[in-house]
Amino acid sequence: MNNQTSNLITDLGLDGLPEDEKNEMIVKLSESLQNRITLRLTDTLSDEQKKEMDKLITQGDDDKVGEYLVKSVPGIDFIMKDEYEKFRDEILSENQEIKGRIEEFQKKQKS
Repeated sequence: MNNQTSNLITDLGLDGLPEDEKNEMIVKLSESLQNRITLRLTDTLSDEQKKEMDKLITQGDDDKVGEYLVKSVPGIDFIMKDEYEKFRDEILSENQEIKGRIEEFQKKQKS
């Protein structure tokens, strides 16, 4: 997932950030994306499957949780890709909106 968020950093035009800030941004974006994917995947699980997943989460073994989700959620690859694309589109849209506001502010400051 870090590769995808690294690509997102490039798409946002933030490649020029210092390496530590870029890494911090990658971690934050990865966590947000992971949370979105997890919520969407758990929505597809039955109550019994959610209980089983909770047990695995409590054990603290992320690999087992991942294996369980792959086994339990049909079309998991599509869901993950779809959620990434939605996340990416939202972030890029917000980025454009922010850039537009900055440009407006800068124009007002010049006049």
